[in-house]
Amino acid sequence: MIIPKVNLNQSINFFKESKFKFIYDQFLKYKKSNLKFKKKNYLPNLIDLFRLHSIITKNKRIKVLEFGSGISTAIIADALQINKEKYENKLVKINSALSKKDHINESLPYLKKNYFKYSNPFNVISYDDNKYYINITKKILKKLKIKNFRLKYFKGIITKFNSHYSFEYDNNEIINADLIYIDGPGVQNILKKRYSTEINPISSDILKIEYFLYPGTIIIVDGMPQNVLFLKDHLKRNWILKENKELNQTVFYLKEKPLGVINKSQLKFYSSNF
Repeated sequence: MIIPKVNLNQSINFFKESKFKFIYDQFLKYKKSNLKFKKKNYLPNLIDLFRLHSIITKNKRIKVLEFGSGISTAIIADALQINKEKYENKLVKINSALSKKDHINESLPYLKKNYFKYSNPFNVISYDDNKYYINITKKILKKLKIKNFRLKYFKGIITKFNSHYSFEYDNNEIINADLIYIDGPGVQNILKKRYSTEINPISSDILKIEYFLYPGTIIIVDGMPQNVLFLKDHLKRNWILKENKELNQTVFYLKEKPLGVINKSQLKFYSSNF
């Protein structure tokens, strides 16, 4: 796993020179604005967003599952599109080299149409429990002419995981991805009138699908320190943990032996030099 070191100057240069210049403009507007404006708007975290983009490209991610939509959805989709342009032909060659001898019980035609068993490769699937933010995200994606995404609304609910209260999206979908970005569900939309700033989000969605994930999977948690503690206590497999306290971002990496020849090829692809 590669976790690139990024700084504010690198992040500013990335946004100034890309399709995401409007985020940099928003950053400047916020910096120069008065307190009244700042109370109604948020400061875009250029470093966090650039780091997310860099982790996806440096680690050759193929599919992303995102909990909580927003500008991050566009950043993720752009990084996956870059990966598609760089690696799709190479992945086709890797898949074509698979033989019945390698996986006698697998469906060879199915595997050759997919990328290490991932359906909808180079796409981001994003869940959100707030229709307002979903519509905002759709407008951003449309403006940027980004198409490799799926936005899904699911109600956020209070639940219990191993007798501990947590939040999750009310859905029964089982989706696999080689990078999962956790930034939701939020607290306010679930608690509504009962909302209190003393309650921080703790999401248990990832725990329900942990055993479906392949070795090499990356999980990124944006802030949410209590959620990180919860995941540390409840994730069961061999996860390597990297915390960046300065950026308030945590990365989990599933370091295990490959689960067969396809996963072995997948891990070789991630570590390859091309």
